[in-house]
Amino acid sequence: MPANPWELRADVRPLEAAAERWSELGALMARRGDDLVEAARRATEGWDAAAAESFAEHRREVLANLDRFTSLAAQISSSLRAVSAVFTSSQKELDQAWTTVAMVPHEKVGESRHLVFRPSEDDDRSKVARGQAETEEIRRRLTLALDQESARLRSARAELVTVRTELMTLTSGRFPGILGPAHEVSGVGSGPGSTSVRGASQAGVSALPPIAPLSVSMPDLTGISSSGPSPYAPAAAAAALRGAAAKRASQTTAPPIGGMGAGAVAARAGAMSRGMASGRSGPSRMPTPRLERTSSEESAARAARDKEAVKEAAREAKRAALEEKRAERAARKAEREAEREKAQHHDEVELDTELLDTGDDVAGTDHVDGADLAPRRPVIEVVHEPAPDADHGGGRR
Repeated sequence: MPANPWELRADVRPLEAAAERWSELGALMARRGDDLVEAARRATEGWDAAAAESFAEHRREVLANLDRFTSLAAQISSSLRAVSAVFTSSQKELDQAWTTVAMVPHEKVGESRHLVFRPSEDDDRSKVARGQAETEEIRRRLTLALDQESARLRSARAELVTVRTELMTLTSGRFPGILGPAHEVSGVGSGPGSTSVRGASQAGVSALPPIAPLSVSMPDLTGISSSGPSPYAPAAAAAALRGAAAKRASQTTAPPIGGMGAGAVAARAGAMSRGMASGRSGPSRMPTPRLERTSSEESAARAARDKEAVKEAAREAKRAALEEKRAERAARKAEREAEREKAQHHDEVELDTELLDTGDDVAGTDHVDGADLAPRRPVIEVVHEPAPDADHGGGRR
């Protein structure tokens, strides 16, 4: 359910810009085809050998694929403009339908501006119900039209891949013009170019090497359908065959000799002629650009990454909770140790106090008892008795 059924919130300006670029690309390929025809006419003028027929057949196949690419570019441009027109017309219909419920009390809540009606009467409720039914019908028609254009764009993409494969085969698996003027390998060539496809990471076909002085920016076509088309890189433009520089190259090419163009003979026979490298003696085959993931695959990968991120966040939360519990247990243990040490210290202080009090009491008691119970010294009386012979006059002489 959309936040506001009466608003598509679709910006069609990127679609219009992409359609214009595809039109320009189709016109460019048409001009390249004309340049190729003119360059081939000059190269084969007066050439009556059997190789001339082979060269002409090769040219017709290249031109046929260039014409297919031009038609596909026009088809893609038309589909993009049709998508833009469908969005615009559907939004106008939704704006018209909004007028029937605009007066019903409502408000927009949340970051997504979700529309909430507050009908107070039965008439308002019926208006809201009719308006929602009308918007559902408009959106149903919009989805049907977008699915049709999406199918056309997917078909065009598949054909573009086929055209690119054909042109890769016709050009011997290499892109003309990527070596620059110093490495021209035939009488028909173009100067160095750069094809910068911005948005190639969103496209279904990977970006190609430089083929022409052209810059194409492809927007992302979101909102078409769940399996809607992605923008297309100009893959088939590899068949331009450097027609823009054919005039410069033809001025330095040797004139036809013996009814044959020396450059054309070298290009078809694979030999050296007048110091020119043959068309078959170019660099080694370039690897075929791989197809990038589709939008559905990218969405699945993004969902997997989001799911893994949620799991990782949950694991981090569990680890944090575990660490917090461990810290709490450590704090409680430290508190218990502190209380135990405090209680032990208090007991020791009380014991010391009791011992001191007991010693004082014992000392006081001994002092009192000693004062009362200590034995008294005997009184010594000195008695002077006369000597035994004192009475007989036995005094000393």
